[in-house]
Amino acid sequence: MQRLLMIILVFISGCFLRHVEELNNTPIDVPENVCYVMFDYDDGEEWKTCICAIDMDSDSIVGIQQVAYDDEFITTFCMNSDGLLFFPISDSCYHERAGHSVRVFDPSSGKEVGKIPTPNCPGIIFRLPGDEGFILHYFRYWSDSMA
Repeated sequence: MQRLLMIILVFISGCFLRHVEELNNTPIDVPENVCYVMFDYDDGEEWKTCICAIDMDSDSIVGIQQVAYDDEFITTFCMNSDGLLFFPISDSCYHERAGHSVRVFDPSSGKEVGKIPTPNCPGIIFRLPGDEGFILHYFRYWSDSMA
């Protein structure tokens, strides 16, 4: 019984150690006419949510940057007139908690430059005129109960 409890304790503590403290992105030179594509991929160890910056004038990929930590769930984003990207964080999977913020991300530096607090589970973000945004909240937690 003690051995089983020790194995469970080691497994659970490992889940909390997985959180990456920095995104470790390489800065990119953002072109004037840029298109961003968000995608998820499995690097063999974990799923990563990234953006790909595409230069629309030369039809070439400028860079790829990770935008979510390993335990976050992001489905959409928008960009303001200054080129900052806004990512609503709807869930934090490993820690079983609802997301409660929108990440402000600067693709030229590859770093998170701020967070905007929101009610639980921001799901979809729409850009409105005047650099304002509309955030749709699902108000759901693990898809079957209210947050």
